[in-house]
Amino acid sequence: MNLRLPFLAAAMLCVSGVASAQSSPESYGFEGRLIFWKPSPEIVLTSGTLGTPVDFINTLGVEEKRFRSYQIVTKAGKHKVRFSKENIKYDATTELPVTIRFQGQTYTVGVPTTAELDWHLTRIGYEWDPVSTPRGFLGLVFDLEYNKMNVQLSAPGVTTEIFEGAPAPEPGQEVIDTATFAEVDGRTRLTLLVSCPSREVRDMIVASGMEDGLQDALDLLDELTVTLR
Repeated sequence: MNLRLPFLAAAMLCVSGVASAQSSPESYGFEGRLIFWKPSPEIVLTSGTLGTPVDFINTLGVEEKRFRSYQIVTKAGKHKVRFSKENIKYDATTELPVTIRFQGQTYTVGVPTTAELDWHLTRIGYEWDPVSTPRGFLGLVFDLEYNKMNVQLSAPGVTTEIFEGAPAPEPGQEVIDTATFAEVDGRTRLTLLVSCPSREVRDMIVASGMEDGLQDALDLLDELTVTLR
C-alpha cells in the first residue's frame, strides 16, 4: 500500500495559555491548533498479492479536497503531552479507462465505478526536554499512532460466480459476471460479460449447459418487461 499526501497549503489558528517557565524558549502552558490544509494526493493501493495496483488519481479520478486537523499540546516544565486527530476522506465515480482487480473483484474497462477512501489518523505523544535554555531545548519524543483506513470500490452489476456446493475459489480464480445496461434507440440493452480465470474454466461452464438455462431466464425477463410498458 502506498499513500503519500504532500502538503500544498495550510492555515493555522493557535490559542495559547500563559507559561511560568522563564528558562524555556517556549512561553506557553497550553496550545490548541485548528489546521486547514489541502494536500495533493498520490494514492496507489493494492489488495492482496494478485490485486492490481489501483491509482486513485489517474484511474479513478479522485480530486483534491480541503481537510481539517486538530492538535492539542499541554506543557508543564520539561514535559509535554501532544494529541492530534485527522480525518481524510476521498470519493469519486468514473468510467474505468483500464481493467483493474481489487479485493477479489474484477472491474472491467468502461464500467462506471465508485471509489471511497476513509482514513482516520490519531496521534498521542509525550516529549521530555531535560535540556531547556532560552536559545533552544534538547529532549526525547515518543509517539503512539492509530491508523484506520477503509477503501471500497463498487460498480453496478458486478458479481462473483461460483458453483453451489463447490469449495470457495482461490484468490484470483473467481468467475466475475458484469451486467451493463445501456439505452439504445429508446430501448434498454443488457450486456452480460463473464470473465473466467482460465480457458479450462470457460470450457467447463460452456459444457455445463448453464447457457441454455440463462437464455430461458432472459426470455422470461423479456416477456415480463413487455407487460410493464
